[in-house]
Amino acid sequence: MSAISEFHERSFAKLIAEVPEFPLELGIREVAGNRLAMNAFADYSQSGAENRMQGMERSLAELRAFPIDEQTPEERLTTRVFEFFLEYANEGPLLGVRGRDFAEHDQPARPAAGIQTQLPVLLANLHSVADETDAEDYMERLSQLPTVFADLVDGLERREANRNVLPRALLTKTLEEISSFLATDARKSLLHMSLAEKLEAVDDISDGARRSLLDRSEEEIRNSLYPAYSKLETFLTSQLERAPETLGVHRLPDGDAYYDFCLKSATTTNASAEEIHTLGLHELASIEGRLDTAFRDIGYGSGSLIARCQALDNDPKFRQPDTPETRTRMLDDLTKIIATTESQIGTIFDRLPRSPVVVEPTPAFAENSRHHCYQPPASDGSRPGIFELNLSVALAESMLDTTTVCYHETFPGHHLQLALAQELEGLPAVRRMVTFDSYIEGWAKYAETIPWEHGFNSDPLWNVARMRRELVSTANLVLDTGIHQKGWTRDEGMRFFAEQTGSSTEFSEAMVDRIAGNPGQTCSYKIGMLKFLGLRDRMRDRLGDEFHIRQFHTAVLKHGSLPLAILEEVVDKAMTAIAEVDHGQTPRTRD
Repeated sequence: MSAISEFHERSFAKLIAEVPEFPLELGIREVAGNRLAMNAFADYSQSGAENRMQGMERSLAELRAFPIDEQTPEERLTTRVFEFFLEYANEGPLLGVRGRDFAEHDQPARPAAGIQTQLPVLLANLHSVADETDAEDYMERLSQLPTVFADLVDGLERREANRNVLPRALLTKTLEEISSFLATDARKSLLHMSLAEKLEAVDDISDGARRSLLDRSEEEIRNSLYPAYSKLETFLTSQLERAPETLGVHRLPDGDAYYDFCLKSATTTNASAEEIHTLGLHELASIEGRLDTAFRDIGYGSGSLIARCQALDNDPKFRQPDTPETRTRMLDDLTKIIATTESQIGTIFDRLPRSPVVVEPTPAFAENSRHHCYQPPASDGSRPGIFELNLSVALAESMLDTTTVCYHETFPGHHLQLALAQELEGLPAVRRMVTFDSYIEGWAKYAETIPWEHGFNSDPLWNVARMRRELVSTANLVLDTGIHQKGWTRDEGMRFFAEQTGSSTEFSEAMVDRIAGNPGQTCSYKIGMLKFLGLRDRMRDRLGDEFHIRQFHTAVLKHGSLPLAILEEVVDKAMTAIAEVDHGQTPRTRD
């Protein structure tokens, strides 16, 4: 192994060892021969954040000390990917060095994705228990949550001193989330019941040990975790009277510069907020025209575009009541869609992931704030990919929308791409494990188009519903920049979103609040989608009759997640190599 390759592995291993949530999500226990902690969470204290930042700065300086012209093309690609990550990472406790001045501009207690919800859900859903040691590790992580929440309160106090208090609308939702969690008896809590379910599946734990673990779990939740949650609740309640109505990060010191950082991290482009806002308005006009034509093709020719969207939304044929029976049936139906789609798409992909994917419901206490999401499978095979479906949300929407969500989260979307990335042989860990939102969300939005374009789902009603969801992602370009750069109020944001997409008040509110708590992130979907579609069309135009969609899919998937500029370069090189082979030339070595 070359010196630079050894550095890539060693530095990345050290980095993720300091954020055990990362390997927990990926289901990995070691990187480059280094064992990772299975019984800890990241240090959320101020000193912990500073130590991580200093580690990122040291790694970046060391990386740049390696002469780039002495690296192989593959090593150079890894160096560039790792460099972008070290500069612009912006997820959870990982913050790139370009974000040093904004270390406490984030919203760590935001609803749905804040520490107070994310860590318990990760522990309950993703910590695997194969033996008693794993169970003890689960208990150790459970016992650390009160410290994490105490550090969270300290961090929120520091943020308030810097004029950063969670906006009132979001703060209210977080408090509702915590209240729901505390209202559940310890023995029926997600964390306790999850451990009980995991232990039930392990044969070589004695009944006595199992009872002891569950007794300790109940005691820990009742006597330590719940009091820590209550202290967090008390502190957040005290902030209500001081919480701002303003949603956008422009309210913060250097808020515009912080938003620029968020956009760069999310989109991996140099596009400014103004450019993204303008792009969103242009794309809205474009998709509205295409959607109008698609509606006319299915007989929805009269009325405004929004009225037709709402008519399709509210068609009783695609609605189900929220009952235990329909919840079970929806999970079963989605499982069938996943299996059918996986069996169809082998004709357009050279390779599919070995890891399976399953559908699981969102925990009841998080249904009011948590949206559908996907968790990759464990690299060691101990856990499948998980499509977490918020049944309350899904049953409030059209079944046509739920089908699109399924494509987005599983096949041919997130599961196909992320599970394949884990399984790529010969790539360093950083290339298999690091993700960039514009790539992974752009791929998943592009993947929503595949069933229609390749005849796997020929229902024109579904395709209109799919385009409607693309309309939502397009409107988000304008909404995100409107809130954070132009200073839109919550009411203005909700009104714009509802008028542009025909969405309900509830969904419009949820989208505005999501964007308020995670600036820039929703811009990654449509910007990434446009890049994938543009590169596909470019390859098709250049190769002509020799083009096959498998070539494009292989080119964009075989390198792992990439910033969009680098993705464009690798696709251009793939096109050149294919064209030279097809014309009988010997491919030249290229940097």
